[in-house]
Order: sequence, then C-alpha cells, then structure tokens
Amino acid sequence: MKLLVFFPILFAFASIFAQDSLVVKVQLLDKKSNDVVQNVNVTIQNPTGRLFIETANPKGVVVFKAAKNQQLKLSFSHPIYQSATKEFATNSPDDTLALMV
Repeated sequence: MKLLVFFPILFAFASIFAQDSLVVKVQLLDKKSNDVVQNVNVTIQNPTGRLFIETANPKGVVVFKAAKNQQLKLSFSHPIYQSATKEFATNSPDDTLALMV
C-alpha cells in the first residue's frame, strides 16, 4: 500500500512566528482506502542537513515549522506501509501544496 500525503502550507500571521517562516501540515492517508494512517515516522531534512523526526498523531497529521524558500526532504516510514521519500520546496505562492507519496 502507498500513502497519500497532503502538504497544506499554513502561513502564520501571529507574532510568535517570524515572517520568513511558515507552518507545514502533513496529512497521511492510505492511497487506496483514503483512511488516516497514524504512527508514521517522518524524518525532515533541511538544506543544512539537519534532521528532525516527528511521528504522526492519531489523526495522521504531522505539523512542523520551516523557513520559506528552502528545499526539504521528507522520509516516511511505517511498519506496514511502504517507505517513501519526497522532496519539496517551501516557496509556493499558494497556501496549499498537495503531494502524493
């Protein structure tokens, strides 16, 4: 089975977030059944090579903060599903970026 991943990029207007950053929300769904996939380990690698590891919550969501205009590499792993890696840029002018893995 493969995962369907959505990357709605939410631009933060609150003062706690810098203007040069945004919040990335990743929704993990089973591609065939469209069911939520929880407990997916997501490794996030930024351009400097720094790694962050997040785990999807029970709703299949991972949220993290990223700098604008950079290339990110996300690696997805789960004991049942096929592992996958996706790269994307945070320079989208839209507030939503859909990506299939």
